[in-house]
Amino acid sequence: MIGVKIETKPVKLMRFDDVGDYNFEIASKGHSGNNVILKIYVAEMGNEKYEFLVALHEFIESYLLYLRGADFQGIDEWENQFTKETRKGLRPENAIAGEQEDCPYKDEHRLAIEVEKMVAKYLGVNWEEYEKYLDELIKNKRSD
Repeated sequence: MIGVKIETKPVKLMRFDDVGDYNFEIASKGHSGNNVILKIYVAEMGNEKYEFLVALHEFIESYLLYLRGADFQGIDEWENQFTKETRKGLRPENAIAGEQEDCPYKDEHRLAIEVEKMVAKYLGVNWEEYEKYLDELIKNKRSD
């Protein structure tokens, strides 16, 4: 199994206009197990359940992409282009990257959303309130 590290950080420090992100790194020598580490970044929210749900989503999405041998550099390039297009008004202001038909990880994103919704329900998180909160964070990030 790959190693996993999850960190929170201010939304303004996220690479893209989103509340979650991930990348894969090669572990340093002496690391036990596989030499690949999945690093997940979650925007600080002051709500442990919300942060957990975002981390869960990012874990599912990224690991499924890893298993299918996805081109992560290509995904990052697509994300950068999506961000530019959204900020220029070429995509709707509230567009979600993983929900776009041209998104290279839309299938993995959709599955991660379904699991995230199930766990949110189990945790007693109101999905509509959660989505509204995340949308506001992203909107504030885009206005920076």
